[in-house]
Amino acid sequence: MKKKIISSLLSLALIITTLSGFACSKQSLISNADDVLFSVRQAKPLIEQFYPAAAAKMDQAISIAQKLRDGIANNDIDSAVGYLDALIPVFQDIVNNDIPQIKDANTRLIILSALALADIALHYLAKNLQEKTPSLVPRGGNIERFNATESWGTKLKVQKRN
Repeated sequence: MKKKIISSLLSLALIITTLSGFACSKQSLISNADDVLFSVRQAKPLIEQFYPAAAAKMDQAISIAQKLRDGIANNDIDSAVGYLDALIPVFQDIVNNDIPQIKDANTRLIILSALALADIALHYLAKNLQEKTPSLVPRGGNIERFNATESWGTKLKVQKRN
């Protein structure tokens, strides 16, 4: 009987945790937009130091991320979707084209670690904005394509040295 009660309570806790994970409040969208902004701002000095050619793109990413956050905070979802659609290719270009130009592998890993939070948060925002406002998300656009990919931020691994 005791095992059954414990099992039932654990099942209930799992269900509540799962359901709360699906809840998409305005505050959670703002929090994820803040995570994107914070992450890109933290990575900016390192990227600029080791690959100065990316400075303008980093400024562009920060500017768009700020507008995305403001759009969500001001309930301007039309604009937020547009800013997210604009931010995704800039972010991906930095990650896929600029960071690989940095010669030192340890520096690349540090920068990718800083940007992992942004990648995870961008995936959360893309998924939730597409689910909440499917009519606003362009079919075949950046948000839809981004949703079709897995977050590399959740898979970033550090290998130990011997």
